[in-house]
Amino acid sequence: MRVKFAKTMITVTATGLAIAAAGPLTAQAAQAGPVSNTVSVPCNATTLATDITGAASGQTLQLTPGCTYVLTSALPSIGTDLTIQGNSSTLEPSPTGSPPDFSLLEVTSGANVTISSLNFRNGYATEYGGGIYNDGGAVTVNGGTFSGNTAGEEGGAIYNDGALSVTGSTFTGNHIRLGYYGGAIYNGYDATISRSTFTANSAEYGGGVYSDYNTVLTSSVFSRNNALYGGGLYVYDSGITTVSTSSFLGNEAEYGGGAYNYGYATTFLSTLFGSNSAEYGGGIDSHYYLTLIGGSIYGNNAVYGGGVYTFDDLVTTGGTSFTGNTAEYGGGLDVADDYATVTSAIFHANSASDEGGGIYVDADHLTLQTDSITYNSAPYGDGGGVFDESGTVSLVGPNLIFQNPGGNCAPVSLVDGCTG
Repeated sequence: MRVKFAKTMITVTATGLAIAAAGPLTAQAAQAGPVSNTVSVPCNATTLATDITGAASGQTLQLTPGCTYVLTSALPSIGTDLTIQGNSSTLEPSPTGSPPDFSLLEVTSGANVTISSLNFRNGYATEYGGGIYNDGGAVTVNGGTFSGNTAGEEGGAIYNDGALSVTGSTFTGNHIRLGYYGGAIYNGYDATISRSTFTANSAEYGGGVYSDYNTVLTSSVFSRNNALYGGGLYVYDSGITTVSTSSFLGNEAEYGGGAYNYGYATTFLSTLFGSNSAEYGGGIDSHYYLTLIGGSIYGNNAVYGGGVYTFDDLVTTGGTSFTGNTAEYGGGLDVADDYATVTSAIFHANSASDEGGGIYVDADHLTLQTDSITYNSAPYGDGGGVFDESGTVSLVGPNLIFQNPGGNCAPVSLVDGCTG
C-alpha cells in the first residue's frame, strides 16, 4: 500500500528554509482574521469597560453618538495606545448612591491615548483628576466639554503627570474640593493647551489652570474663574510657562485676579487681562521672573497694582499697554521689590486713590525706557504718573510723561528728568 504523505510548502528565505504543512485549515484558523482597527461601542457602560480591557494597541473605539455612558464604577485603566472617538457622547458617574470615588478615565504610564469629542461630566475623585487622570501617559484631548468635575486635591477636570495636549475644549464649573491646585487642569509635567475656554472654575491655587512645569497656553480664554492665588492661572516654580494670544477676563482672587506667577521663567505674549480683580495684582501678581511682551492690561482693579503687582524681576517690552486700571497704590503697575525694566509701554488713564496713578515704585530699581505715561491720576502731589517711594526710578530715552492729574512724578526731586 502506498503511504500518502501530507503536502509541504518550502520557502527559501534570507535566513534559510522554512517548511510548513500545506493542508486544509482548521475551523479555528479559518475563522481567525486580522483584528479590526475600529470597534463600535454600544450605549452601555459595561460594554465600554469590556472594550477598553480588550483593546489592542492602535485600535479606535467609536462611541455611540450622543450617548451618556453612566458609570457605576471606575472604567479599566488604559495601558495601551488607543483612540477614543466620542462622537459627542458623555462619561458621567451614576447619580444614585454615594458619591463616586474614581476618575472617569485613567491613563497609565507608556500609553498614548487620543480622545476626541468626548464630554466629561460630574466626575468625582478623592485626590486627582475628576475627569481624566494621566499617570505618566501621553494624552491628547480634542474638543469636548468638561463640566462639574471635582477632585479632592489636584486637577478638578484633568490631572496630568505625563504629556498632555488639549485643543478646542471647554472647562466649566470644575472644582477642587479641599482647595489646593488646578480647578480645571493641574499640569505636573508637559502640557500644551490651545483654543480652549475656562469659565467659573475654582481652586485655592489656579482657579482655571495650575502649572507646575512646562506649559504652553495659546489662544485660550479664562473668564470668571476664582481662587485665593491666581483666579485664572497659577504658575509655580520650575519649568517654562508661555502664554500667548489669550484672554483673562473677569477672574477673581486675593493674589493675582487674572494670574499669579511664582515661576522661574514665565512669559505673557500678546495676552489680554481685562476686568480682573484682587487685593494684590488685579491682572497679574508676580513673585518671580516675569516677561510681558505686548498685550493689553485694562480695567483691572486691586488695592496694590491694579494692572500688575510685581515683587521680583519684571521686564515689559513690545508696547504693553496699561489702560483704565485702578488701585490704592499703583493703578497701572506696583513695583514692590527687586528690579523692573519697562520699555515702550503705554500707561494711560489709570488711577490710584492714594499714590501712583500710573506707576507706584518701592523697589530696588525701575528703569523706564521710551514709555508713554499720560492722563493717569492720583490725589494732588501723589504722582498721577509715577510715585517713587524709594528714589530708584531711572528714565532712559525720550519718555513721554505729561498731563497726569496729581503730578507727573512725585516726589519731583526723586525722578531725575521728570517735572511735576
